[in-house]
Amino acid sequence: MDLVSCRNLLIYLDAEAQKPVTALLHFALREGGYLFLGTAEGVGEREDMFHTVSKKWRIYRRVGPTRHEIVDFPVAGHHHRSPAMPLTAAPGVKAPAQRAREALLEHFAPPSVLIDEHFHVHFFHGETERFLDQPRGEPTRDLLSLAKRGLAARLRAAVHRAMRESEPVTAEAQLDGAKLVPVRITVAPLGEEPRRLLVSFQAGDADAPSAATSEAGERPPRTENELEDALRASRAELRETVEQLESSNEELKASNEEITSMNEELQSTNEELETSKEEMQSLNEELNTVNVQLQSKVAELEQRTHDLDNLLSSSAVATLFLDREMRIRFATPAVRDLLDVLESDIGRPVSHLAQKFDDPDFVEDARAVLRTLQPREREVGTGAGRWFERRIVPYRAEDRIDGVVVTFSDVTERRRNEQEIAAAKEFSESIVETVRHPLLVLDPSLNVVSANDAFCQTYNVSGHEAVGRKVFDVGGGRWDLPELRRLLDEVLPHDKAFDDLAMAADFTGLGHRDMLLNGRQLDHVQLILLAIEDVTERRRAERAQQALLDELQHRVKNLFANIRSMLRLTSKGAESVEGFLGRFTDRLGSLERTQDILSREGGRGVDLKTLIAAELEAHGAPPDGQVTVEGDPVLLSRRTAQALAMAAHELATNAVKYGALAHGGDLDVSWKRSADADRLVFGWRERGVPGGTKELEGGFGSKLIREIVPYLLGGKAELEATEDGLRCDIDVPLERPDESTAAEVGVGAARG
Repeated sequence: MDLVSCRNLLIYLDAEAQKPVTALLHFALREGGYLFLGTAEGVGEREDMFHTVSKKWRIYRRVGPTRHEIVDFPVAGHHHRSPAMPLTAAPGVKAPAQRAREALLEHFAPPSVLIDEHFHVHFFHGETERFLDQPRGEPTRDLLSLAKRGLAARLRAAVHRAMRESEPVTAEAQLDGAKLVPVRITVAPLGEEPRRLLVSFQAGDADAPSAATSEAGERPPRTENELEDALRASRAELRETVEQLESSNEELKASNEEITSMNEELQSTNEELETSKEEMQSLNEELNTVNVQLQSKVAELEQRTHDLDNLLSSSAVATLFLDREMRIRFATPAVRDLLDVLESDIGRPVSHLAQKFDDPDFVEDARAVLRTLQPREREVGTGAGRWFERRIVPYRAEDRIDGVVVTFSDVTERRRNEQEIAAAKEFSESIVETVRHPLLVLDPSLNVVSANDAFCQTYNVSGHEAVGRKVFDVGGGRWDLPELRRLLDEVLPHDKAFDDLAMAADFTGLGHRDMLLNGRQLDHVQLILLAIEDVTERRRAERAQQALLDELQHRVKNLFANIRSMLRLTSKGAESVEGFLGRFTDRLGSLERTQDILSREGGRGVDLKTLIAAELEAHGAPPDGQVTVEGDPVLLSRRTAQALAMAAHELATNAVKYGALAHGGDLDVSWKRSADADRLVFGWRERGVPGGTKELEGGFGSKLIREIVPYLLGGKAELEATEDGLRCDIDVPLERPDESTAAEVGVGAARG
């Protein structure tokens, strides 16, 4: 591999455990490959296998060949193998040239070692055991430590000379052991980077042992020539060592001076660096603060950008941004429904694109907005039947106008609703106009929006006088009622309807009117429908009907009272039971005949005198001069006959029970026509009643006369109790008998 990154692993291992890991990393890298370690890690004792590239960043480069002896690959598990199966694959067949080269190196190449400039051994070749030996203690690869006795000094001198001269150097030495063995040492620089040197050893013949060797095995003494040769070699070695020492001293002095100078420079630089460091720390803190703020702003800006992008993309409002030259700056996806805009169209004039909506003044309106800075709006339609509200506003960038923004809001549904509302309004207005009940349509401010013809005709108000005004101001303020105000204020906000709100008011030209008001909200619109039901006639009819019912009940009671009175009067003059029954039966027949007259002759006209006489006869009035009946001949219609018969019945009943006929007084009944013969004046006079008559004045009979006569006949009835009797005057319009049919229909409807 070219690069192995192993960061923050070795710090968890001790020194012994780091060695095999470092060896495996060396094995994994190719020659010249790089190792990247953590800031607190290093190669430890494997410095001979890696060259430091950057000590600060812990970058190392592999050096030297693969050393299989230090790599231990653990075997995971034990597997049973067949005896016939070899543990390793058989090596491939080598080429003859390679085999010959290896054989020549093995037989003819001297024992050699490959070292670097620091005397570290990187490779052993041949039988180096004769010259090198591992000392006691911790294993080492230092060549001088491995060299046997007698070789170290010559090796050091030869290596230094070879590195200095960059040429092969040969040195003679003697291997000091049991025998003195001459050794030729050859040091040859290889010219590689990093620097490598090949050290070869060639041994000569050992000295033959002397015959005079002592029994103790001591080495025989050397000869004078040998001693001289050894002395010369030692002197040469000493001289070379001294030269090297002097050279080293000079180099050390120069290096010391350089180091001193560099130290001073470094101190000065260090002080500057300390100052710069403090400044950098301060600046770094400021930069960190600014960086945090910028990161926060950038994150916030990114979030806002994402929010705006999502807002514009998800919005149903098509938005188009144009610059001052009417070129497209940006468009939301919804714009594609109106313009054929693609990503590649950004920067093109908008007039170059085909419009899918009907707006010939689009570009001209956009330029006008740039000139006037006034927004422009318009509703535009598409061929698909959709409608959009097109709005153009200026695009403001800080203190300048940098284009326009065009928005298209879909108003198809709103336009459809407006059309439906307009149609519904027209339809409802037509319905309102056809309704015969008075109707008002009010807006949320309770102003009259429309009033139908029935309202205008009923209350004598013209349409232009009512529309646009508060409902409480219409008709001279007669509709301004607190309860109506309260109910109308709750219709729209709370969707409350009200029904049958009773209202009574007096209108000019109409008189007193009774009304029922109903109010509710119109569907889907903020309008109030106020319906007015005039129940004046119905209320009158109800009162008349109630009076008729009360009269019927009272009449039945009076009928029984008359029967009892007839029974009493008849019994006074009866001489026998047979006579009593005869006279009593005759009076009952008279009463029945009176009813027959009203029912039988009402359609052709009833003679008033016959009616009064029958009524008095039915009540048993005496035939002598106590009762006087006189007046003009008058034919009454059925309605007038019924009303006067009721009044005469009440008056006669009262006279028989409490009045003149009960106390022996006088009764005068008279009537006459008015000068134009269209009215009838009827009079009833009772005299000779001690203490006067009080019962009729305050009883049901007086109420019946005062209520039924004005209602049924449209006349007047005056009833007054005098000191000695009773006075009753009735003034009613006369109807021809042939008009009674139409009038009777109205009376029947009122009673029903």
